[in-house]
Amino acid sequence: MKYRIRILLLLGLSLGTMLVWGFSDPNTVNISTKFIPKWQVGDWWEVQVIKELPVLYGDKRGIEITRIVSLFKFEVIKIENIDKQPHYIIKVTDSTGNEWIDEYYILKIEKANFILKSLINIHVQKNERISLCQYDNDLGPIVFSQTVGNSIPFDFPIFIPIRILKKNINEVLTIKEEKSFRKEGLPEIKQRIEFKQSLHHEKLHRNLEVVLTTIENDIELKCIQKWEPGKPWWTEAKRVKGDEILSEAELIDYGHKGEKKER
Repeated sequence: MKYRIRILLLLGLSLGTMLVWGFSDPNTVNISTKFIPKWQVGDWWEVQVIKELPVLYGDKRGIEITRIVSLFKFEVIKIENIDKQPHYIIKVTDSTGNEWIDEYYILKIEKANFILKSLINIHVQKNERISLCQYDNDLGPIVFSQTVGNSIPFDFPIFIPIRILKKNINEVLTIKEEKSFRKEGLPEIKQRIEFKQSLHHEKLHRNLEVVLTTIENDIELKCIQKWEPGKPWWTEAKRVKGDEILSEAELIDYGHKGEKKER
């Protein structure tokens, strides 16, 4: 069984806008590109996701909180040309699957602009029946709705250029960039990127915080991510709806197939 589902919580970004971003002052440097992973085929990383669910045990026994831990392993399996553009093809497996269904995900991320273009969720049952759900993205940041799942660590930003003067590259500073993404018929997504640079233990310490916000069922749905240079994925992430924390996640390990990376 095959069917395609257009993701509702994403908004487009025109190619023209991307081209405008390409122009820059030669005396400045785009620091946001420092946080974009440079993957190679064979790179892998593991992300642990924790969510707490209330479980009702009858009227008299009340509600008990159950803690669910999921481990997702990402692997760059190939680079493939799609519409004449190279894309990273990443396979993601979830350790919380069951013995009757082999479930995995395929991410297609455009290499040039580092945009998540497609997410495919594949179920292969033991009787070889295949169920495939595909969520397509139109050049924009993406926040997955709760119907897709709170534990999947696939919300994805756009690395909007953050430019500073080259002479100030090693100064202690904080810079914020905000942008709204709109597309007819879809909820608005707001993205805020905050670059923080400080002297940490006498060494320069940099991180990028990305906050993606949209509205789902009249309630604010937010994904907060922290990216660090040299890491293959965000190092921490949290999904929040209203005042409720839906899930928290962290990067716990990474390396290259057959050989672990230096930490």
